[in-house]
Amino acid sequence: MSERTILIVDDSPEDRFTFRRYLTRGGREAYRLLEAASGREALRVIEQESPDCILLDFHLPDMDGLALLSRLKNGDALPRFPVLVLTGSGSTDIAVRAMKQGVQDYLMKGTLTEEILVRAIEHAIEKQSLHRQLETQRGELRRRNDELEAANEALQIRAAVLENMAEGVVMADQEGVIRFTNAAFDFMFGYRPDELIGQHVSAINDLPVGENGRVLSSLLPSLYTTGRWNGEIHSRTKAGVSFVTSTHISLLEFGEKTYWIAVEEDITQSKLHQQEIIDLNARLHRAVFEGSHRIKNHLQTLGALVDIQLMDEREHIPVDAFRRVRHQIGALSAIHDLMTLSTKADAENDLIPMKPLLEQVLPMLQHSAGNLRLRFDVEEALLPARHASALVLILNEFVSNGVKHGKGEVEVAFRAGEHTALLEVCDTGQGFPLGFDCRRDANTGLDLVAAIVRTDLGGQVSYGNREAGGGRVTVTFPMPADTRQAAI
Repeated sequence: MSERTILIVDDSPEDRFTFRRYLTRGGREAYRLLEAASGREALRVIEQESPDCILLDFHLPDMDGLALLSRLKNGDALPRFPVLVLTGSGSTDIAVRAMKQGVQDYLMKGTLTEEILVRAIEHAIEKQSLHRQLETQRGELRRRNDELEAANEALQIRAAVLENMAEGVVMADQEGVIRFTNAAFDFMFGYRPDELIGQHVSAINDLPVGENGRVLSSLLPSLYTTGRWNGEIHSRTKAGVSFVTSTHISLLEFGEKTYWIAVEEDITQSKLHQQEIIDLNARLHRAVFEGSHRIKNHLQTLGALVDIQLMDEREHIPVDAFRRVRHQIGALSAIHDLMTLSTKADAENDLIPMKPLLEQVLPMLQHSAGNLRLRFDVEEALLPARHASALVLILNEFVSNGVKHGKGEVEVAFRAGEHTALLEVCDTGQGFPLGFDCRRDANTGLDLVAAIVRTDLGGQVSYGNREAGGGRVTVTFPMPADTRQAAI
């Protein structure tokens, strides 16, 4: 037994000596004894020491034992230390009041023996120790109870969320037996609450005989590797109506048991709308191709008629004029092919090299320009069909304006950086008048150019004049992200 510290609080030196003798008789070394002759002195000792037990005389010169007990309790139900009250005169009232204050025992000095004192001290210390253990266990029990209540509240909240989800939720065990469904799942499949519990998942899959195993084997690798699978599943209601669900399956393991939890959403209508859009797009593509083919044929017919007229020896119209018309028709035909390229299947994913394209179109524009000379400076770049056709259409309009208002030559430059591209057309005409405002002063052609630059290229147009004379039109636009990735 470890050494115990006992504080003797008594104003009588004789009584303190007696108690000391009782506790040290027979070489007893189990106790370390402290003494105090008053309540205040006892409080000072207690502040410096932590006694295992206090022997307290009820009658002290500065305060009675009950007052000291109140100070020791400090608002608690029991004193911090086990207390034995000693008194020379017995009083039932004092004894009851002392016991209510948390005193462990009430001893009469006149009948006190060594054996009684030692037994009372050991009993008080053990009782206090058991009380502290009990309080610790109660505190731990309260903490765990609070945790359980919080966990139960969280479970109730999650259960409410699960039951009120718009998506259907089903849980099945490793054998495919359904163990849980929420309200949305029951409604989606046309079952009453809990009607699906215990049934196999094959009851709700719209798959031919033997297909369940194939589908299961296709999704198991993903489930066991990543713990989840996403895809579409063909399902069947209780009434036998087939529909398609977008399904997210998660694999959960609890001890030795494995469960699958699936969150499903009916996407039948979305699939139907998606198919309608695909069908409409296909019809639109066919209509565009048919229309564009007819337009191209008409342009080629016009070109052929001009060729026939040129072969006639009688020249009612200057031959150069017919040649210009013929080249303009050829340029329009080439431009038309470009403008309809983006309507071809998968053309939006195709990247067109701009340098060979412009080198093909610009000579046609040169022929249509007559005596006006075109100078080209074109860098290599890859652009989507939509951007390429827009640039050619813009270039045709700018060159036409240069031919109409310029003289001498028209310069065309195309530059493509990592993030920005630039098309610049300069002529040697009179240039733009002072205070020119495209929104106010431009013709229909330039209005069309501005709209194409803004909607198809996401860029902007600026108009100005060169120092040497003549106009300058500049188109800048951001390089599409897929062209930058292709370059990398």
